Amino acid sequence: MWSRIYELPGPERIRHRDLLQRVALALGHRRMMISVPVLTPRLSSYWIALVTRTSLAMAKELVEGVRHDLVPRGESLWSAIARQPMSLDDAIARALRDDGAERVPSPAMCGRLAHGS
Repeated sequence: MWSRIYELPGPERIRHRDLLQRVALALGHRRMMISVPVLTPRLSSYWIALVTRTSLAMAKELVEGVRHDLVPRGESLWSAIARQPMSLDDAIARALRDDGAERVPSPAMCGRLAHGS
C-alpha cells in the first residue's frame, strides 16, 4: 500500500494576522489587533476558549498552528486532481454558511461532497 502527503495551498499566500482580519470582516466585525509579546501560547489558548465558542483543546491546536508559517513545500493536491483552489474569500464565505447550519456536516456540504465540488 502506498501513501502520499498532499498539501492544500490556496491561490494566495497570506499571513495569519491577515487571515484573521479577513474572517472578521466577513463576519461583519471590525476588530483591532494588538500584539502582546508576553502572552504565552498557553495563555493565548485559554483566552481564545474564553471569548469564543471553541473548546480549549481546539484553541490549543489553533495557537500551535499560528506559531509556524504554513508554506507549501510538497506536491499540491490541486495539481494531482487537476482542479483550481477557490479564493480565500470564497472559502471563508462557504465556511461561514456551513457554520450556520443546524447539523454537521451541513446539507450544503453533503451535496458538495456528493458532487465533488
